[in-house]
Amino acid sequence: VLTASFSVAQLQTELDSALTKFLIMELAPTIQAIIILDSNGRRLCAKYFSQGAEFSNKANQTKFESEILAKSNRSIQRSDNDVLIYNNHLVLYVSSANVRIFVVASSTANELVVDEVLRALESALTTLLKGQIDTRGIIDNMDYVLLAMDEVCEDGIIFETEGDNISKRVLMKDISTMTQETLFDA
Repeated sequence: VLTASFSVAQLQTELDSALTKFLIMELAPTIQAIIILDSNGRRLCAKYFSQGAEFSNKANQTKFESEILAKSNRSIQRSDNDVLIYNNHLVLYVSSANVRIFVVASSTANELVVDEVLRALESALTTLLKGQIDTRGIIDNMDYVLLAMDEVCEDGIIFETEGDNISKRVLMKDISTMTQETLFDA
């Protein structure tokens, strides 16, 4: 009887631990920052949504940016999105021509959701910048870039993860609405 109760208590402890780990992982994460740097590490554009110490002032932001750029430079460059963990932050990034786009979230965030945010922003910027995301395009179209970042998320809350919808909103074009089809029309 003592072993059975010990096993139940042990099982309860394991379940509590597993439930705690599950609850800690953010299913609907907030974005802490969106950063666009050139290949030399200079900030082209950035929006910080978190009030953390590493984002509290421009000097800390610049230090954070240079450190994630250095860490991303040490990884093997691929044509797809890449991920790294840095100081309790989940950082997803993509390289395009001479630009790197970083999306920063908590290390407990759902990586797939943050990846969707990065893909949406990349898709919208590709459309808005006419096919090529580069330093000149970002600087010349800063208004579009900032509007696209605003359409993706506000105060860190994710609003849109569809690149076409983001670019249409930035350009103030109608987003085609779904129409109801009857069985006959289908």
